[in-house]
Formats: sequence, C-alpha cells, structure tokens
Amino acid sequence: MKDYCQYHPLSAATFHCDHCAHFLCDHCVDHSKMPERCIHCGGKLESLGASNSAEPFWRRLQQAFRYPLASQSLTLIVVVSLLTSALSVLPFAIAIYLIATGAMMRYSFACLENTAQGKLTAPDITHAYEGGVVLLFQLLAIVVVMTAVVIGIEMAISEGLAKLVGVLFVLGFPAVIILFAINQSWLEAINPASILRLILAIGLPYGVLLGLILVMTASVSVLHEIIGTVDFLAAFLQSAVSNFYTVVVFHIMGYMIFQYQAELGFTARAEDGEALERSEMELHNARIDIALKEAQYNKVVDLFAEANSKFPDQASYYLRCFDYLCNVNLPERLSRFAPHFFDFLFKSERKEQVYPSYKRLLRALPGYQPEAPRLRHLLAEQCYSNGDARSTLKLLNGLHKQAPDYPRLVAAYELMCEALADMPNMGKQLAQCQQLVANIKRRAEQKAEARAAEVAARTEAAKAELAKTVTRRGGAPKGAKLIKPKREADAEQLNDEHLTHEQRVLGSRPTRIPSGVKPGAKKAEPDSTQAAEAESKPSTDDNDLPPIDFKL
Repeated sequence: MKDYCQYHPLSAATFHCDHCAHFLCDHCVDHSKMPERCIHCGGKLESLGASNSAEPFWRRLQQAFRYPLASQSLTLIVVVSLLTSALSVLPFAIAIYLIATGAMMRYSFACLENTAQGKLTAPDITHAYEGGVVLLFQLLAIVVVMTAVVIGIEMAISEGLAKLVGVLFVLGFPAVIILFAINQSWLEAINPASILRLILAIGLPYGVLLGLILVMTASVSVLHEIIGTVDFLAAFLQSAVSNFYTVVVFHIMGYMIFQYQAELGFTARAEDGEALERSEMELHNARIDIALKEAQYNKVVDLFAEANSKFPDQASYYLRCFDYLCNVNLPERLSRFAPHFFDFLFKSERKEQVYPSYKRLLRALPGYQPEAPRLRHLLAEQCYSNGDARSTLKLLNGLHKQAPDYPRLVAAYELMCEALADMPNMGKQLAQCQQLVANIKRRAEQKAEARAAEVAARTEAAKAELAKTVTRRGGAPKGAKLIKPKREADAEQLNDEHLTHEQRVLGSRPTRIPSGVKPGAKKAEPDSTQAAEAESKPSTDDNDLPPIDFKL
C-alpha cells in the first residue's frame, strides 16, 4: 500500500519524519540542509526513495521497448550480433564468441543496475568492456549449481521434491538474476528461501514478468522457424532480436527492483524526478503552506512578515497576508499590519486597490481608524475620489484635535468641506468646517508673525552685541569683514526653518514683520469702533472647538 504526503494527499510520500510521525513529499522537506529536515519540526527524515511514486512496470512497457533504441545500445546490439553470427560458422573462434556474448551480458546487467538506481536511460557502452567473460562464467556456474542441487535432491530425498525445487528454480530464474545483481553473491542468488521471499514481496507483477519473458522467447522461436539458420542474414536477425529482448528484460527487472525497493530493503530516486534544489523563496512558501495547514495562525503571520523583509520586491506576500488576516480572527495583528499594508499600496502605485481594501478592512474591523494623520488623509482622498463622502468625513473628523501639528491640516479640512458640500442637509456642518479652516489659517499666521518677531528680536540683539564688541576693541580694521556671531546665525536659521513649516501649513509664505517695525514695539491702539466689533465676535480658537458632529 502506498503512502501519501500528510499535507499534499495526492502526492506520493518520499520521506518519513519520526518526530512528527508524518509522511512527506519533496515539497514539504528542507533540502538546503543535509541530511534533509522536516519543515514543520526541523527533525531528521528517513528517505523512502521512489517506493511510493514509481508507477507499475507494466505501465512502462512502451518505454521499456524503446529503452534499447538509444544510439549506443543499438550500436552494441548490432556489433555483437554481427560478431556472434560471423564467428559461429568459423572454426576456432569460440574465445571471441564468448567475449562478444559476455560483453552483451555485462551491458545487460549494467542496464539492470542503473535502472534499479532510478536511472531510466540506457547506460554508456563502456560498461560492457570489462568483466563480461567472468560474469558469463558466473551465470553458467549458477545454472550448474542449480542443476546439481536438483539432481542431489532427487538422489538423496525424493523425485517429487526434486521436481518441486526444479520448478522453483526455473520459474525463479529472473529472481535469481535480481538477487545476484543486488547482492553480488551467487550463493545468496540460489538460496531457495531468498528466491521465494523475493517472489512473494513482488507478488503478482512477478507473474506478469514471467509471461512477458515467455512471449519474447516464443517470438524468437517463431522467427527461427520462419527464416531458419541457413545463411548469415538469418543468424544475424535472430541474434539481434534475442539481444534486443535481453536488454528489455533486464531493464524491466531493474525497474521492478526500483519499484519494490522498500520491500527489498534499499532506497533510490528516479533521475528524471522532481528537482530537490529549491530557491529560498520556494522554501519559504512551503513553510507558510505547512503552518497554514497546521492551523498555526500567528506563525503564518510571522512568516509573512519575514517574507516581506526578505523579499521586499514581491508584492504577493503583502496581498496574501492582508487577505489571510481578513479571513481569520486575529484583530490585533490585522490592526498592526493595516498601516504597513496601505503604505505599501501607496508606495507601489497600487492606489486602485486602496479603497476596496479599506472597505474590506472595515468589515473585519468595524470602526477602524488609523493613528497616523497622513494615512488618514490619504485614505480620505481615496474614499472621496470613489464617491464615498461619508467615509471621508469619518476619517478626517477630529483630526485637528488629534494631530494639531499635521503639516497638511488645512488641505485635509478643505477636503472635508468638499465632502460636506456633496452630502445633503449638511449646511450647518459645512459652515462650521469652513470656519475651522479659517481659524487654522489665522492661528498659523499668528504663530508665524510671533515667531518672526522673536527671530527679529534675536537678530537685533546679536547685532547690538557685535557692535559693542567692535567698539570695545577700537573698531574693525579697514577692509575687514564682520562675521556674524553664532547667536545671530542661529536666529536666522531658526527663522528659515519656521517659515518653511508655516509655508507647508498655509500653502503660502507667512507675512514677515516690516523692517521698519522694531520687535517689541507697541502697536497702535484700535479705535473704539474696531474694539466694539472685536468684542462682539465669538472666540474662534480651533483648539476650543469640538469635532464637528456629522451624526453619521
């Protein structure tokens, strides 16, 4: 019975983890470490080879009969057939005949051994150059010993038992060849117990192999009856067909060893199987896949975060992580991830995905409100551009309280005014919002003027101190340049930085104090009419105004 992967039920198992007690396929194994490790627990694995993935040999009969058609194999078959056909009619050529036949047998065993190791293409013919005659005599010795055993049993025990052992040897001769190829021991190969154990381990397919061998042998006999052996061409054809079938049979026997490797006690993998080397990204995807199937939800999020750091150019990890968090019950992790996700969408120019993602986020986290004012503003712009004025107001309402120093506060509330104008029955709230925008601008101007006055005062003080220093030292030499003291330079730098900040808030450069007005000078008193108008106006300090009540 075949075993399948714990996490991929349609994939045959190639490893077993004793710690997890799970069967695993190549996709679930970390091949970057040797020996291989389980991705789930990190434990060492037991290789199962291709015992679960090898298809039955009878499904590969078409490939088996194409196996000897490789150029080198076919060349060897033709050459050996020509030699044996020519030498069979020549006197005193038995030695060369044995060498040629031994080379063919040695190559057939090389086909069996390579196939048993998962190499499903014909080997190089160099395997036929050495040991062919020795191998041929070993096989002849095995046949002689088997015959002697049968005769000995008949003489010592009984004729019936001798016939039974003889039948076992005849039917088990392919098993004898397989055992000899595996163990390289002719004693083990002719052991009746080993032969019987191998036949039982393979089961019914062994009978299919026997039937196939009988059909091939019968076809050679039929060919012999048709064309006879009266000339060289007939002998060559019979020899070529016989050698061709020999390579096919040895290849099939090797594949049976490969297919039933678990029962025979060794492991091997097909050379044309799935590549074991994988990139770091593929390995990381496998870790995510297994953690997800093990329901380790927090670990999945951690692996996505690690992937975002390792592979910043891969947008799929951000998208998959957001999709995953929206489908599982991890509100805290989703709330922490959402700002990073939207920041990624804006930076990667995926603005068309912002609004649908934000609405999906609200379904998972009703009432979600980003903490960063810039993100709230950007999300509000996307909501407004998609015709969702209500979401725009929810995002921007109260922003002046929570982030009074936000540089684009005026632009945010001007967007709120546009959203209010698009909604019915919002005239009162629109007027409040417009007044709030005016207040923010006025306060920014006041702060700019106060700051400019402070800077101007520092500048005048620095100049006065410089003048005193020059006077005490008897005046500056003719042609000398006055160097600004550090206090004056710092004041001017502070002035420039302040004006830059105010420019961002107001959208225009703040008004500086006229050069003719000294800092700290007393302002002209307004007339009585202006004072009365000022007292009649209500306080418009935006920090005293509550968030606008939209009743959404």
